[in-house]
Amino acid sequence: MSEEQRKPRRRGRIAAGVGAAVVLGTIGATMVFSVGGGDGATGGRNTPPATAPVTKGDLAATKTAPGSLAHGSPTSLRGALQGTVTWLPKSGDTITRGETLYKVDNRPVTALYGDTPMYRDLKQGDEGPDVKQLNENLRALGYTSPYGDAYTWETTAAVNAWQKGRGLKVTGSVEKGLVVFVPGTIRVGELKAQKGSPAAEAILTYTGKERSATAVLPLSDQKLARKGDSVDLVLPSGTSVKGRITGAETVSSDASDGQGGGGTPGSGDKKKTEIKVSIAIKDQKALGNLQNATVDVNFTSEVRKGVFHVPVTALVARTGGGYGLEVTEGGTTRTVPVELGMFSNGQVEVRGTELRPGMKVTVPA
Repeated sequence: MSEEQRKPRRRGRIAAGVGAAVVLGTIGATMVFSVGGGDGATGGRNTPPATAPVTKGDLAATKTAPGSLAHGSPTSLRGALQGTVTWLPKSGDTITRGETLYKVDNRPVTALYGDTPMYRDLKQGDEGPDVKQLNENLRALGYTSPYGDAYTWETTAAVNAWQKGRGLKVTGSVEKGLVVFVPGTIRVGELKAQKGSPAAEAILTYTGKERSATAVLPLSDQKLARKGDSVDLVLPSGTSVKGRITGAETVSSDASDGQGGGGTPGSGDKKKTEIKVSIAIKDQKALGNLQNATVDVNFTSEVRKGVFHVPVTALVARTGGGYGLEVTEGGTTRTVPVELGMFSNGQVEVRGTELRPGMKVTVPA
């Protein structure tokens, strides 16, 4: 046997930084590999330094987009009472139903829940969605108030009891400005006023209590922003948190093509259209103390159900073309030919007649 015949046969394993680059799979993953010898059992080779199992299950392809974590867009609150601001909350405070937003002439302005703003004084005989909100809030606070949108004598009695408990003058009617309807529990943002400021001006901004995320996708990826779909948010710590898409809107911004000068008309500036995606986060505790942060948002672009997949690094290039896996069994290895499918997160879908779940394939140590 010649010296050349005694040399062990080698296969090219996909690895970074060796050989020629090739683009593989539907995700456009770029991989670099070395091309070597043929196939066949290696017989007496030592046990490989590392192995990974062939897995059968679902494989999801994702696309990552930049995102931001915050408490949502702020809403401005302007006072509707004449007088002087005598007390303010602190930025970052949370205020819930029945609690004080601020004080005017030492009278508390109360937060109640509802979508209809307080646009008038409310008194017995009035009807409307604002009255319905008032009745609902009084019941939620423990007062006996009627159902429906009518301000009845029962509403008057409940308001009297509520005013007494709040230290207000008992009148049986609700003065415009002493109540502010907000969507739910809120978080105080920026204080616009200070003690001693006129009350009929900007007081503060607020957001929702819960943190949410927004992400921006190119218009071509609009199909990824399906309402109700789940996404993964990767926090600065590397922790992954689940989110759910609650909405998406098309937004435009100025984008220069680099050919214009100073943004003057006809200078080459263009409108850039993107998709702004709103994301709700159910597990607020998983966010820790993060208030405002940059995050990565992973959108699912494709899912393959019940497929075989292995780490990308398990692939070896076969002589004559194609790819295989080095399967280790009983202390020996053999090459199993496979066809490649989808790539995702370091995994690759593989198809082959000899594959079964749990097979051990060699991977770089």
